Amino acid sequence: MRNRYYLTLSKGLLLSLIIGLALWPIWRGTPAPSLDLTDIHGKNVSLPAPGRPALVTFWASDCATCVKEIPALIELHQRHHHRGLDIIAVAMAYDPPNRVVNLARQHSLPYTVVLDSRATIAQAFGDVRLTPTTLLIDAQGHIQARILGDWQLDAISARIQPWLPTP
Repeated sequence: MRNRYYLTLSKGLLLSLIIGLALWPIWRGTPAPSLDLTDIHGKNVSLPAPGRPALVTFWASDCATCVKEIPALIELHQRHHHRGLDIIAVAMAYDPPNRVVNLARQHSLPYTVVLDSRATIAQAFGDVRLTPTTLLIDAQGHIQARILGDWQLDAISARIQPWLPTP
């Protein structure tokens, strides 16, 4: 019984990977949706911001991997924000707003955090349902990468580097 469960799970993961790879050319290089957002402090944010690359991450306060990547996001912000990188963390619709705000305050998040209470942002980015899902948007406003799950700080930093002005 247990082996059938793992076999079914493995087949599902393999199918998801195959579908994801098949859809890669469809969304890579497509324009990011144009959105006007409000962060948890009431500040208006435009996405994509003209001429500014962005990292958009969909996360939840109860997602262990999402919470684990917070220090890497803070470091990316510290390394590249002054050169034009915007980091926008989108809290999933099911995440209680008070938990999101408390977590942002607890970790002193320096980057933008928005609530997606109606899942409109997730819908606009292709119906994002899994966390963390991270999208890299170049300075021309095109989606260049979609990463599901954990990522490496240095690899993301190297990927973003060419999109930023020389210091």
